[in-house]
Amino acid sequence: PQSRVHVLEAPTKDGRIFCVGLSEDEMLIIKYLYFGVVLVIGALFITVLSTNAGFLRSSKIFKISSSDADGLVSNPVREPRLGDGCLLVYLDVGANIGIHTRFLFEPEMYPKVKHIHDIFNHNLGKTRDNRDICSFGFEPNPAHIERHKQFEQHYSNMGWRYKHIHAGASDHDGNLTFWHRGDANKNEWGFGLVKVHQTDTPEAVPLIRLSQWIKHHITERKLPQIVHGEYDETTLKEGKVVMKLDIEGSEV
Repeated sequence: PQSRVHVLEAPTKDGRIFCVGLSEDEMLIIKYLYFGVVLVIGALFITVLSTNAGFLRSSKIFKISSSDADGLVSNPVREPRLGDGCLLVYLDVGANIGIHTRFLFEPEMYPKVKHIHDIFNHNLGKTRDNRDICSFGFEPNPAHIERHKQFEQHYSNMGWRYKHIHAGASDHDGNLTFWHRGDANKNEWGFGLVKVHQTDTPEAVPLIRLSQWIKHHITERKLPQIVHGEYDETTLKEGKVVMKLDIEGSEV
């Protein structure tokens, strides 16, 4: 049987009609060729766009704001902060043997330091609960590490949170030489930056950038969902932080 004939007509410049007769099979071949050429050109166009990163970044069509870009990638897992779950925070910077944390957690044991109790009551509230408090003791003297570990364990057994930070506070991370002065009978209160006696012995201690530590672990902390004491709305919404700073004259 004969195939159907398709007639293609096209006008010429002189006004005549140019006609071409094609069979159905020939028309099918032409269609396949046409779509094949279109696919090849499209693939080449996409390849050029995807490899030209500069074009994509500058193109208004493909430009993505930073906030949109954050939504296109999975959010990284948040690193836990030492202050997570702490409504009230006490930073004892230059803690020595940690006595000020005891003033905070065990005020009944130290009735003579009323001025310190007044500071805690004014800033952290009289109706506070120790379970809502986190205390951090910064002390670089390795002679006191064991004592602070005992505090951590003892307070943990009570349901209270205390953390010893074995480092000196500074405006940069690093190390620094401190000096032991042979006053162990006075809890080494003289442990400091200056060599006073020929018998003083050096000790290299780690330093942390205090402002960065506070920003990371305290400012960015997650406040607790449940509290145990009674607090005003501002405290419940923002938390409270109290700091004592006693770092061998380096406070400024």
